[in-house]
Amino acid sequence: MWSRLRETALSYVKESKYGFKEVAKLLSELKGREVLVLSHMDLDGVSSAAIFKVVMSSMGVKRCLFKFRPFVTKVEEVESWLKSYGNFDFLVILDKGTLKEHLNYSHLFKRVIVIDHHIPQDVNGYEEENVTFLNPCIEREIKTSNTVLCRLISSIFNLDDVYLDFFTLLGMRCDYVFDPFDKEGDEFNKPLIELAKKEFAHMFKRLEVGEGEVTRYDRHGGNYTCLFNQVSEALGAFCYADNYIEVAGREGDPVGSTLLFNALLEARERSFPIQKEWGSASEFIAAFPYGELIRKVYRRYRAELKKAISQVREFKQVGKLGKVTLYLVETVNMPLATVAASMLLPRLKRIRKDVECAVLVLRAFQEQVNISFRSTGETINGGLFMRELANKIKEKLHVETSGGGHRTAAECQVFKGKEVLNEVKKVLTEVLRKLTAFYAMYRGGARDEEIVNTLKRYGLID
Repeated sequence: MWSRLRETALSYVKESKYGFKEVAKLLSELKGREVLVLSHMDLDGVSSAAIFKVVMSSMGVKRCLFKFRPFVTKVEEVESWLKSYGNFDFLVILDKGTLKEHLNYSHLFKRVIVIDHHIPQDVNGYEEENVTFLNPCIEREIKTSNTVLCRLISSIFNLDDVYLDFFTLLGMRCDYVFDPFDKEGDEFNKPLIELAKKEFAHMFKRLEVGEGEVTRYDRHGGNYTCLFNQVSEALGAFCYADNYIEVAGREGDPVGSTLLFNALLEARERSFPIQKEWGSASEFIAAFPYGELIRKVYRRYRAELKKAISQVREFKQVGKLGKVTLYLVETVNMPLATVAASMLLPRLKRIRKDVECAVLVLRAFQEQVNISFRSTGETINGGLFMRELANKIKEKLHVETSGGGHRTAAECQVFKGKEVLNEVKKVLTEVLRKLTAFYAMYRGGARDEEIVNTLKRYGLID
């Protein structure tokens, strides 16, 4: 059943592709070692960690500690963990970018392993100093999830079961790599998608729902969804349980991510009937570990999402980059604004008859300003766009920033609060004005070095 998946994974090792060979060798040496795993706190990150926990257990690791955090984690915080828990031999970083900054951890550990699927930033090879990177995008841009990479690793070590496949699908759904209603599948992900269609076909059946009851993953524009999308949305919302219910965390750990990690592993350990013909998502969630708490969070999440959708209505056109119409949405203290805007984007495209459109969601909070990029197509490389925008804001405003992501979904974070909002908007306006002018000149035949290099850095041309 898993033969094709295993053959694919082993071929990557044999052909020394994407960093699989280097990482597989390091993992095979973990018996008796102490490992700290730092993972992103979203559904892809948590599901990746659950797969990796199974791998670690099979390796006979002496001690393994899992920590979940947002995309950026400062070295000082990692140092504080070492003071609290003692030293570790290895640091494994899951789903938190392929960044030059990861080298900053190298002096704290014998080895650092980075398993990631984002567009690399200033990383050109699979090994630098004592840091080893596994990321297909170092070689070529591939749309996949972190769970896919972790699942391929597990298969290298002959670890195969339906639970690991389910965890993988959750990450794929989180990052819009897999859509039950889309028959197309990227070649890289095809072995897992083929497995999913055999193992979980009952969860992909079309369910008619009322107006406003589709999930964040239903981008088709119709009033229908499926059980898998509903379950994925509920589990994804639970990663951010701290936003919806008062729960006591330990040393800043996000409780939702930690509990979901435990729930996934518990489901596997007690053989939760994941392939059962469940009557509804509510029935599935109620029976799942921590089910009542997950349902409580999900109800509040859906209420906030409905409110955000009703409030995110003003899409201001701020540019035209060839066939792509670019819009801006501005919000204050609205965490789900990006989700709401991305759900409304396909409808906006139809109404305004855009060939392709993208939205920049500017969200101001007390301690930081976020700019999110979402698009209906792949003309603009959002990961490069947000990375370069973050660099420009840092250069102009002398504040700490972070930017990057994927082609159709990416983020720029400015680590200052509302006090810099107007300055951020000014930089953004200047960038958009320049890009619009340069892109028009490029399409008109201009090939000046400044024009070409600028458009490449922002992901507007390859």
